[in-house]
Amino acid sequence: MYDATASFTHWGMANIPALAAGLPAGAGAPGRPNEITNDFGIAGYSGPCPPVGVAPDTHRYVITLYALSTQIELPGSAQFPANAETLDHALLAAARAGRILASASISGTYSAAR
Repeated sequence: MYDATASFTHWGMANIPALAAGLPAGAGAPGRPNEITNDFGIAGYSGPCPPVGVAPDTHRYVITLYALSTQIELPGSAQFPANAETLDHALLAAARAGRILASASISGTYSAAR
């Protein structure tokens, strides 16, 4: 999940099984397998949170799912965990190798302004 207004990644996950019809309970909880460290520094989901009083009040969030012909590698270590840039590079490599079969995106907006 990417905040397109602030260029900020809230959640990323890789290598979801091909036959999955949904995500398991607890998906997005910190420390789940195959999740990247988001821009908050957490390996898990962090919801939308545009700062109150800072324009623009409303941010646009995009979730994109990619179907790949193979799993991708997300190299990292305890000191340098896989993050949004790691995932982007892996997806670019998959695209160059012709391994992206399809993609779909959905977007929405959120505002914390009262």
